[in-house]
Amino acid sequence: MNSRRIGFDPSYCLPGVEGAQVKGGVEGEVGRLRRAHLTSVPVVADLAELNAVIDQVDAAENARQITGRTTTVG
Repeated sequence: MNSRRIGFDPSYCLPGVEGAQVKGGVEGEVGRLRRAHLTSVPVVADLAELNAVIDQVDAAENARQITGRTTTVG
């Protein structure tokens, strides 16, 4: 099957030290794809409700404790 017909062109990097600089670019593209297409959009009535949701998530993140640590993330 021709890869151009299904929407992508395969490309390959060099293994080892010669292709080491490619890894960061690939990981960056995966992150961009995840943020752009795989992140759910919050459903809120207005900006005030969105800000309240963000405040709740932020407070929960600040209170989170990493296993084995004595302090919280915040």
